[in-house]
Amino acid sequence: MTVKIMELRRYAVKGSATQQVQEAKLDTGSGMEGDYHKNVSLLTRTAALWMESLDEPGLCFEKLKANILLDGSLSHGSHLSFAEVILHVRPQQKYCFASCVYRQNGFPCPLAAGVFFADVLQGGTLRVGELGSIVSLLELSANPGVDLE
Repeated sequence: MTVKIMELRRYAVKGSATQQVQEAKLDTGSGMEGDYHKNVSLLTRTAALWMESLDEPGLCFEKLKANILLDGSLSHGSHLSFAEVILHVRPQQKYCFASCVYRQNGFPCPLAAGVFFADVLQGGTLRVGELGSIVSLLELSANPGVDLE
């Protein structure tokens, strides 16, 4: 399965404005250089379009600070491989707040299935437009430069 990087975003400090960049360096174990987060957050294009289509924003819309907007499908616990970078998508889903108007009205939140958090297993540079693929642990274990711990 293939994914495409649509946008790369950095947030220098908590509460700062989004800085869109054409490329970003990711460091093993510490995330995106120049970003205050310690991990990398991913948002699918489907979830982003859903957010844009709504008249009333959900509780976490402003809190969500995704570093990478991807076109394609992901699953929790998977691994993404790009030209230089390998990410481990954490198995945990985004937390949904009980006080969110959408949750209170019984609507399923696409952000729970469209927001992901990842650890950098192999650092390098990501670029807007770059294609990546979901890879298995077996494929990763064949790469001696990747620490799977």
